[in-house]
Parts: sequence; C-alpha cells; structure tokens
Amino acid sequence: RSIKALQIFGFAGMTITYFLMALALDHIETQKWLFLVLYMLTFVFANAGPNATTFILPTFVFDESVRSTCHGFSAAAGKVGAVLGSSAMDPMLNAYGLRAVFYACGSIGVLGLLVTVFFVKTEAEGTSYRYALISPSDPEADASKETGQGTDM
Repeated sequence: RSIKALQIFGFAGMTITYFLMALALDHIETQKWLFLVLYMLTFVFANAGPNATTFILPTFVFDESVRSTCHGFSAAAGKVGAVLGSSAMDPMLNAYGLRAVFYACGSIGVLGLLVTVFFVKTEAEGTSYRYALISPSDPEADASKETGQGTDM
C-alpha cells in the first residue's frame, strides 16, 4: 500500500532469508536446490522492496528545486556503498566463511529495516506522496512559460 511498507517487506524478507541461509548452511550445502531457492528469494525481496523504492523515495525526500541534484548525490552514494560492500565480500568469505557472509548480509538487512522504520515517513506522518507525484498547477507559472516571461530562478 505504501512505499514504506514495500521497503519494510523487502528488507524483512531479505533479512529472514539470509539468516535462514546462515543457520541452515550445513543442510543447504548438501541440498543445492534449497540453496538456489533461498538465494532466488533474496533477489525477489531485494527487487520487490529496496531496489524499487530506491527510485521513488527521493521524490518524497528532496524539495522540488533540488530534487534532481540530490537524487544524483544519493545515487552516487549508493554506488560507492555497493563497491565497498562488494569489495568486502571476497576477503570476508576467505577469512570467515560463507556462514559469516550470510550473517553479515542479514545484519545489513536489519540495519536497512531499522532505517526504514524510523526515518522513512509515510503520508500519515507528514509526507504527501500525492504531492510529490502530482504537483498542483500554478496558473501564473504556466502563463509565464507560454509567454517566455517569468521570474529569474
């Protein structure tokens, strides 16, 4: 129903799946199909939750006048985080094993879940999703666009 709920669903699903994989690693190593199913679930939850909302949330968080710039900065920060996280996986796998990697991924899911619960506002908490998507028309601004006259920005 809401973007926040979708993101919570995704992070919760990823967290549970990664922790299940860590807890049942011995069984998963003998049942390859189970590993495949659980790993596929992590992608379902990631794509249905945080991956989808990544592109939608900035429209609610940033003011219209700086939205594209701030969206770019947040996207760049996400890319830096992805590079750092990806770079850490192989050394972590070699040093601590697959179980630790699954626990780490589950823990990051918990962190994402907590950030979503406590810092992402819903419409009831003061963020108007409708306003971010459908901005009310300003007749004066529309008229200045048509005539080529208007205020300097």
